[in-house]
Amino acid sequence: MKGLRRILAPIMAVGAVLTALGTPATADAVSAASAGPVGAPAVPTLWPLGDSITYGLSGGATAGGTAEQTVTPGGYRGMLDSALRQDGVGYHFVGTSIGNSDPVLNTEGQASHDGHVGYRIDQDAADLDGTAGAPTDDGGDWMTRTMNPITPDVVIVLLGGNDILQHYDPATTFPTASGQADYTDPNQVATFVSDMAARVQSLLNKIESLHAGTRIVLCDTTPIGRATADPVTGPYAQALSAVAADENSSGTSVSFVDLWSLFVQPSPRGTVIIQGTLGADGEHPTSGGYQIIANALRAPVEQQLAAG
Repeated sequence: MKGLRRILAPIMAVGAVLTALGTPATADAVSAASAGPVGAPAVPTLWPLGDSITYGLSGGATAGGTAEQTVTPGGYRGMLDSALRQDGVGYHFVGTSIGNSDPVLNTEGQASHDGHVGYRIDQDAADLDGTAGAPTDDGGDWMTRTMNPITPDVVIVLLGGNDILQHYDPATTFPTASGQADYTDPNQVATFVSDMAARVQSLLNKIESLHAGTRIVLCDTTPIGRATADPVTGPYAQALSAVAADENSSGTSVSFVDLWSLFVQPSPRGTVIIQGTLGADGEHPTSGGYQIIANALRAPVEQQLAAG
């Protein structure tokens, strides 16, 4: 628990991180950068939607061993793009931001995404047809704006880490001094995770209502901690698996990708994070961690792109 609290600090510095990493491009600039060649045949659109993991932050380490925010250029997006090209899969990334791209994505016109540093589930949901009022909402109304709305064929949803870090749960006031969930209490964790999963399901339903037929690749989030896997992300993975099953039974095509299980392994001390997969901040993937995410996304993304 103390280790988890120690890594809450980076989320409080989101504004500073955004300033250091640069201001995202405007929606008009993104649209221009994303436009395909005139007269080219239509290809499926793929929307990376999430938080700093979709953006590509990699909590690195200074020479003194302290955590600092670095980036993996393109994050999992560049690595996934490489895999899709290798497999001959046609697609086009869409989004309102082109922050933290890489040279290949830029050359291909594939820089667009909506990975927003510090974003919770509710903030991404609010920006779909309104404004979250967060530092990088790019004007909001992502799916309902008059000019160049996002109308994805497939969306990759990867959210939840910031909700966990902030103990954010607007649905429940817990019996603690702060009113927030105590992660050492299994019953409170169960309620917290259930409320998180409900917000994700509401987000998926909102996407489908704004653009009927959108197919979804739903991810849980990576573990949070240094040596041991925290008590929330594992149950969250299980809850999202159930959300995916429920959505499929309701007619929305959802592929679930359990990232958490790819970043942890059993040990005599219990479940621990695989060395080298997370940066020194214990929160963001390393370049190797992003490769794990891209590898995990490859098959389900290709499946959903081909389903149109």
